[in-house]
Amino acid sequence: MVAKSKPDGYTLLVGSMSTHAMNPFLMGNMPFKGVEDFTPIAQLANVINTLVVSHSVPAKNVKELIAYAKAHPGKLNYASAGAGSTNHLSAVLFEKAAGIQMTHIPYKGGAPAVLDTVADQTQVLFSAGTQTLPHVKTNKLRLLAVTEAKRSALLPDVPTVAATLPGYELGVWYGLFGPANMPKDLVERLNAAANAALMDPALTTRMDSIGVEVTATTPAQFSTILNADYDRYGKTIRELGIKSE
Repeated sequence: MVAKSKPDGYTLLVGSMSTHAMNPFLMGNMPFKGVEDFTPIAQLANVINTLVVSHSVPAKNVKELIAYAKAHPGKLNYASAGAGSTNHLSAVLFEKAAGIQMTHIPYKGGAPAVLDTVADQTQVLFSAGTQTLPHVKTNKLRLLAVTEAKRSALLPDVPTVAATLPGYELGVWYGLFGPANMPKDLVERLNAAANAALMDPALTTRMDSIGVEVTATTPAQFSTILNADYDRYGKTIRELGIKSE
């Protein structure tokens, strides 16, 4: 609907890395183009993406997890919200970078994937901190790392996967979009309004508490992030032959 709307600023969209940078390569019949059909207005937030394991896994860090997986090829089950999800892509990239083999157990959504990892039906999960951190706090899951390129300010003591596997990165962002060809002055006005709203102390406190880092970017900066991820994930998804189910 947004892609086909007038670029007058009255019809906007909150989209994600998945909808704009991944889905165009995962799905055969997309009704819109993730980049060409939209105007990037502002990146809104980064959601911390975590690597957690169930307590049956003896690994206390990423290096130990890789060693354990190599000693038990195919015996570690990793959960996902389905083929082509960010959980799935995170794990496949991890397997490729680490030279290991795990078994993919897809679920119909993120919640059951998390719950079965808590129950040790599956042992490894890459998922948003919004879903995993409550279980980490109650010692039902063990947090090994975050998947972004650098440590999170909200979890400064938690290492990145890249500290063990240089070059590994998967970041999950949300952003504000309008239809393609919006006037530059209108985009800048909406960007300023979005950034001002994101700096509200009550909002940032609430987002911090669930593992979400709010961001403040210019339209040009957000466009650069979008295009870079579109190219990177498109290349990766094609190379790995991943398709959404």
